[in-house]
Amino acid sequence: MDWKDQLSVMFAQVEKTEDKEQQEEEITTTTEPKKSEVKKPIIRIELDKRRGKEATILSAQGGGEIPNSQELAKTLKKHLAIGGSERNGEILLQGDVRKRCANILQQQGYKTKVI
Repeated sequence: MDWKDQLSVMFAQVEKTEDKEQQEEEITTTTEPKKSEVKKPIIRIELDKRRGKEATILSAQGGGEIPNSQELAKTLKKHLAIGGSERNGEILLQGDVRKRCANILQQQGYKTKVI
């Protein structure tokens, strides 16, 4: 067996292992849940007074965190044309916008509870 034959055997083995790795990657990507399958928590919307001004606070029911809270806060602030912030999984919006906020969240597929 000359060196060319040995190289062809080595490269054939390398290609087989690469094919196995690609198949394993395909299997792992298909088992991940889709974004639509991820369970969204019930979002609690309440009114609070902060320094004498009204503020709407959004938090997850049961004390958990809202998934993708930064992105959700950004879209709510943009749609409602108001200021606000996101800290520790809670979203604070300036003013009393409970009803408008609930409508937007329901359109996005969240369940809401207005307090």
